[in-house]
Amino acid sequence: MVSREPGKISPMHIVKLPGPQANPDLAPPDGGTLAWLQVLAGFFVVMDAQGLNQSYGVFQAYYESVLLHTHSPSNIAWIGSLQIFLLFFMSIVVSGQIDKGRFRHCFTGGSVLLVASTLATSWCEEYWQFVLAQGVGTGVGMGLVFGAGAQVMMTYFTRHLGIATGIASAGGAVGGMVFPAICEKLIARVGFGWTVRVVALVVLVTLIPANLIARERPGRRKAKPQMDWSAFTDVPYLLVMGGLFCTFWGIYFGFYFIVTYAQETLRLSATDATNLLILM
Repeated sequence: MVSREPGKISPMHIVKLPGPQANPDLAPPDGGTLAWLQVLAGFFVVMDAQGLNQSYGVFQAYYESVLLHTHSPSNIAWIGSLQIFLLFFMSIVVSGQIDKGRFRHCFTGGSVLLVASTLATSWCEEYWQFVLAQGVGTGVGMGLVFGAGAQVMMTYFTRHLGIATGIASAGGAVGGMVFPAICEKLIARVGFGWTVRVVALVVLVTLIPANLIARERPGRRKAKPQMDWSAFTDVPYLLVMGGLFCTFWGIYFGFYFIVTYAQETLRLSATDATNLLILM
């Protein structure tokens, strides 16, 4: 029965407000089948994006000696440099698009572009064609896939985020072994064009399941893209960013030139030079 005494609130008028734990956006599952499937998708994505970048030394050596021998090594390296630059730069674009709910556009669109650009590379003959197809095309495709896949995967974990990220990152090491081995074994047998088409097939086969299982976390709130400019006033944050900048500045130099150096300076065979790249 409702109390009519003045100054008193009837229990029927008391409304229990939901606490923070009721907001699904604040409660990542931190495990479960769907969450670990995102890690598998992330593994394939890193394998294709980072793995192909870490394999560029094989292309650099082949371009210098055969396809683009009239161009300087530094000019040829711009192909791979554009690739790795766009892979990371596109994350700035992808992050805002995911906040707008466009994860699928970025992930699937990047997958199609990556496969198509890799295929287009197999028909390239001129320097500018390699720059557009392998440098710009695959670079943008890698950036879309890598940025979208990595960001969405991290929304599923809190306490196990380190383990999940480590497993996904291991895909780069696998790709860094698989793709150079494919190139070294096939180029002499079937030629450059068909070798790159086989690489494109591997990328396609691994990105198909990634696209089938990768998805945004259910219940995750869409947010307006925003930049926290106050972070740039935090000295420890700036020091960490500066250290990472210097680290990535030189980390890919070895991947790009180790095969050429091993063949021309150390006088190693193509197989042994490629093995050095795989060991890296």
